[in-house]
Parts: sequence; C-alpha cells; structure tokens
Amino acid sequence: MSTPSSPATTATPATPAWVDTVRRRYLSGDASVFVLYRNIYDRILLDGKFVELEQYLFRSLLEGKKKRVLSHSIASGTQALAGRAFDAEAEPLEGIEAALMHESGTAVVIHYAGSLFPAGDPSMMTMQDRQAIAKLHRWSLNPQIGDSDNVVFLLVESLAELNAQILSNPRIATVEIPMPGQAERETTIRMADSSLDAGQVTRLAQQASGLRLVQLFGLLGNDANAQAPNDAEREALIKELIAGTEDAEARAKQLTKLTSGQTNEQIRHLLQPGSKAPAKGNAFEEIAALLRTRKRELVTQECFGLIEFVEPKFGLEGVGGMTMVKAELAAIAAAIRSGNVARIPMGILVVGPMGSGKTFVTKAFVREAGIPAVMLKNIRSKWVGATESNLEKVLAMVKAMGPIALIIDEGDRSLGGEGDEDGGTSSRVTARLKEFMSDTDNRGQVLFIMMTNRPDKLDADMKRPGRFDTKIPLFFPENGAERANIVRVILKRFGKAIEEPPQDDDEDDGAGAGWMEAALEDTEFSNAELEALTLLSIDLAERADGRLTREVFLQAAVDYMPTRDTLMIEYMELLAISEASRRSLLPEKFKHRTTDELHAEMKRVRSQLRL
Repeated sequence: MSTPSSPATTATPATPAWVDTVRRRYLSGDASVFVLYRNIYDRILLDGKFVELEQYLFRSLLEGKKKRVLSHSIASGTQALAGRAFDAEAEPLEGIEAALMHESGTAVVIHYAGSLFPAGDPSMMTMQDRQAIAKLHRWSLNPQIGDSDNVVFLLVESLAELNAQILSNPRIATVEIPMPGQAERETTIRMADSSLDAGQVTRLAQQASGLRLVQLFGLLGNDANAQAPNDAEREALIKELIAGTEDAEARAKQLTKLTSGQTNEQIRHLLQPGSKAPAKGNAFEEIAALLRTRKRELVTQECFGLIEFVEPKFGLEGVGGMTMVKAELAAIAAAIRSGNVARIPMGILVVGPMGSGKTFVTKAFVREAGIPAVMLKNIRSKWVGATESNLEKVLAMVKAMGPIALIIDEGDRSLGGEGDEDGGTSSRVTARLKEFMSDTDNRGQVLFIMMTNRPDKLDADMKRPGRFDTKIPLFFPENGAERANIVRVILKRFGKAIEEPPQDDDEDDGAGAGWMEAALEDTEFSNAELEALTLLSIDLAERADGRLTREVFLQAAVDYMPTRDTLMIEYMELLAISEASRRSLLPEKFKHRTTDELHAEMKRVRSQLRL
C-alpha cells in the first residue's frame, strides 16, 4: 500500500454537495452565517491530500476571495489565517464583531460552537452565555455583514449542542456535512492501495460504511498526517504470528499498515494465533476481515456506548414453532437479500408478552436477512441537550452504515415517556425518531425493529404504517406439540439430544414417540420458560451420570416452577392481537375475534389490573 506523492496519481474528486449548498445560499444573499454540522472532524480530499475542514474551507472557498480570515476556538483563542493579525488583548467575540461590522471581505470560522452558544434554558445560563447568543443573533440580522461580503462559519458536531434561538433564526443556514458515501470511500481506498482491483475496492468500500475517511485511510494505509511508530517491531510480531502460511512476507507488510496504532496484545487478538492457519493465505480476505473488526471497534468507541453490535448465532432455523411468523420474516429477509426495496418494510414492530421470544426471534431474523444490526442502548443523559445529541449521533451513524437494522428493545420504556415531566426531552426524541423513520430515502437502508410487550404506551402516530409497516405478534405456544418442537430446537442449539430407549412396536403404554408432547400438553409454558426447563434438564443430567434421558427431562418438568402474572400476560396477549398487521399471523384461537370483542376483553382486564 502506498500514499500518492502527487495529485496526478488520484482523480480530482467532485466538489462535495454541501460546498455547493453553502456557495449558492451565500451568493444569493440568503444567509451570511452558516452552521456546519455532523462530520466536521473528518479529513477532506483536496489536491491529492487529506486536509481538515478549516483548511478545506480556507483553500476552496476563502483564499484569495477574502481579505481577512479569522479562526476562533475556545481552546486556542483567535488566530488570523489570512490578513491582519487579531488583537490578542481584545475580548474574542467583541473583536470578531468589530471586524465583521467595520471591515469588508472578512470570514470567521468558529470551532466548538456548542461551547460558545450552548443549548439550554436562558434563565439557567450565565450572563456570558446569554451575551454570546445575543451577539450571534445580532450578526445574523445585521444586513451590513452580508452587504460587506462577510461570512461566519460555526462548526458543531450535533445541532442539539446549539441554542434553539440560533437554529430557529431564518437568517442562519444549517448545512450538514454527511458521512462519506460509497464514491468517497472508494477514492480513499484507491489512494491507500493502488494494487486492489475494482471489485475489491467496491467490496471494501461497502464494508467501510460508517467510517470517516481519516479512519479508513488510517486502517488501510499510512496516515497522511502522522507516521505510526514501531513499524519494524509490529511487522516482526506479525511475521511470527503468521509464519508458515502462504505469502507470509507480503501479508505481513500489508497487515503492518492495517494494524497501525495497535498494541501487541490487540494484534495477537485480531490475528488469533491460537487458531489453525489456513492452508492458503488470502491477503485481501484477511484485510477485509480485519477491516470489519476494526470498524466495529471504531464505531462502538465513537458512539461511546450508545449502540451495541448484534451478532446472532442462529437464523430462523433456530426458532421453534411460530410457523406463520417465521414464514413472514423469511419473506422479508429474502427481499432484503435480493435488494427488493419495495417489499422491505420501513420498520417492524414485534409485540407479545414477556417470555414469548421477541429478542431471540428478532436476532434470528437479522441473521437470516444477512445485514449488520446494532442495538440502541441508553441514549438518555441528565445534561441539557445531550439526549437529543446522542440520538442524532446514532441516527447519523446508522444512516451512513446502511443497509443496517437498528433494534430498539423494550420500546415502551425507551420511548414511552409522556408529557413534559422530563422537560420535553421524550417528546423531542420521539418526534425526531418519527421524522427519521418516515423518510422514504431510508427504506431498504435503515430497518427499524422495535420490541415491546406494552405497545399501548407507545406514541400512536409512531406505530402507523409508513413507520412500522409490519407488526409481528408473538404468543406462547398453543399445545404440547408446539412446546415439544421448541424444546427440541433448543436442545439442538446447545448440541444436546434426549436419549430415547428402544421401543417395542407392540408396546403402547402412553410413553411412545409422543411422550414429550403429552408431558407438555397442559403446561402453558412460555418460550423463555421452555428454555429454562430445557436447561434445568441438562443441568440435572450433568449432576447425575451425564446422560440426558426421558426420565431426567420428565423429572425437570415436574420440578420446574414458573413465575408469572397471569392477568398481565392476558392483557399483553390482547395488545398483541390488536397490534397485528395481518390476521393470518395470529394463532387459530385468536383469528376470529371481532374488534368489539377484543375491546370489551381489554376493558375488563384493564379494570382488573387498575391501569
């Protein structure tokens, strides 16, 4: 892999769309203050080199066009990139305002704008924060700034960090700098390694979705802005780890660059020295695998615990029972694999009582669909605006990583807040999610999957078609045959099987092939309880002679005592019936209930539960 020494080695990339937006709105006089947000910490390709956003703005938009260019950061103060130096003794915002009001051809770039003009209730702010917000508001409304060919850029990662008064100002334009697209990632990969063919470049670019260009180039090549230390030591370690495999010398050189910045322990972990080395080494496949691993590490680190990658071990073949539900999910999975966007729902709502298998079925479906999936974790924060900022970070990340599934477990708890008890945070989070979910551009790219046993606590508008097109109801197995089928699938997942004694064809003592079905016929166990029962039988077998026999399983069935709230489970079943998007997905005993009958039953149960 090599870094190009001159712009001639790489085709000049097209001007980013966001730059054209800024130029158009500025030249039309629509705005002279711009908020640039989202991917502001990435590097941008300019003349064959990666440069930071400020340098890109200066060299592509401002240099030679503005007499004076100032850069302000709360961390490093105010500096002049072009023109007269800034008075070090002046108060920063006062000095910047004076330049904008009394000089023409002045541009100002303000970093960490959220720290200068923070979100929050004005009554809780310091006088300095309120004065800063008032100054910026005054700049945006003053025609003299625009008429004097002056412009201000505010750089912020999330709009939620900025004061609402700024964002609602029609004279302040917000322009998103998106995460890199497929074409940008392909250009970066070609720069990092010119030996890759077109197919390999396309595949790596697809796998790198969600990464910033600076991260991608750092993974595949030498960082254009920093040389990694100890290259020789790292290469020697890698040669030791992959010794004896084909093309070990060439692969070691490539892997040395790929593992830039990692410790010896991390390299050992990635290369898995304890596993059997393949007979034939494939450098590209190894790079692709390590890229996926490093990508997950970087994305998880960047989202600092807001999401968790889901890695299911089983597909729908690992789900027992639920014939109609599995058929429906298999059809959706097939549409996803084939790229048939018209048949892919915007979202899937999985409803059912606790223990009905919502989480396991969802993970099995994701594996069946063959797309990556992340689980939304706790995005809430006690700090003003932080919850909304966390949500924006997650949505931007999953959009850049598409196609992907975003899984929200216990949606009624995550998004079921009501009123303004939390200062309106829940309302704003729900509104933003609804906006994102109904964006048709996300169909086939971001699949929302929400699980809940209390869909009645969710916002009614969120559950409508166009957001959750498919609603999957899950219930406890209906009879002994379904329960026995689930137990056998669970046993298979754990690599176990019940030892069956030889059976005389003439013997008919009630303990024949259907013994498990008969034993479980009247139990009414849930899917989770059946798994607990199965694990108990395995445990009892291990405590004895290690043989899992019919007698051991029957002993476990008698010994196991489930804990349940029968009335609440009945209510959750009624909710699941009412939410189902298709009658054919319901068990036979629920299919023919009328809406009036269902509402009457729900009213009765709610009264008993005092809900």
